[in-house]
Amino acid sequence: MGNSYKNEIYLRYILSSCTAPVLANKKPSGLVTVWKHYLSDVELQAYCESSENGFLNGSRLEILLETKLYYLLFCYQREQLEEELEKNKNSKLLKEYFLALNLDEKIGQLRRRLQAYYLGAAEFPHEIGLFLGYPIWDVEGFIEHKGLAYKICGYWKVYDDVPGALQKFEEYDWLKKAALNRFYMQLERNNQKI
Repeated sequence: MGNSYKNEIYLRYILSSCTAPVLANKKPSGLVTVWKHYLSDVELQAYCESSENGFLNGSRLEILLETKLYYLLFCYQREQLEEELEKNKNSKLLKEYFLALNLDEKIGQLRRRLQAYYLGAAEFPHEIGLFLGYPIWDVEGFIEHKGLAYKICGYWKVYDDVPGALQKFEEYDWLKKAALNRFYMQLERNNQKI
């Protein structure tokens, strides 16, 4: 078993760990950082193109940002993401940058805005929080308070509805543990090692 095998195992581990709520259809999307020294461009692109495979449970995987050291991957459930963005269509953030775009165009626009931010040519695209399924009041609170004065911090900074956020955080933690348990059990069943 060569490097390609180990690289795929690494990617599956990272995805299991970081996107468990997405893979379980409990969150519209998630972000994952994958370090380039673990995967070649060709391997990652092939995995993204075959992202309809069973492991991803219908999720799609796209490269949102590429730097010299890492890739920022966007893992999402297409229908759930469309519903989430439709729910927030009247938000100032989405109206300003994404009016009348279909989902693929919205993701493309988000990619361009994130790349411009990375290059120092634009402000951070805070609307990414809406793509990730964060409550709109928390995204707006983050912008208004410049990331400060939050009530609690977990998977995101919470500015309102602490009980609801704590419940989500607990659910996401449980899903992550369950996904990692399945990952390790599958490795063991197949007599594989990391």
